[in-house]
Amino acid sequence: EVTGPSIAALVDEAAPAADANALTFVAADGSEVSVPLWYVYTRPALVAYQIDGEPLVDTLGAANQVWIGSTSANHFVRDIVEIRVEALDEEPAMPGDGIEYANVPNASVFSAVEA
Repeated sequence: EVTGPSIAALVDEAAPAADANALTFVAADGSEVSVPLWYVYTRPALVAYQIDGEPLVDTLGAANQVWIGSTSANHFVRDIVEIRVEALDEEPAMPGDGIEYANVPNASVFSAVEA
């Protein structure tokens, strides 16, 4: 069981501009991962802070982590300090594009918490 606020709810709360097309997750170490904005509305997507009722820091060593259903773990940014909703000239590639063997979890149970 993965628990955390819904990314879609967080975006909705931010009331992004109509031309927004990307979400960029920024980690404490400065690394960034961008995904198309529509992508988080089409699958379960959370900023996880607990796994099976235990703090994420106890299981993964991070305070939080992006979890997006049916998505490669390469896009699961840890220790998020900023989420940018952006209008980019070119929408980011969909996670998994061009990856022949993506690391996609078989099953997850998400528990979204309203922001």
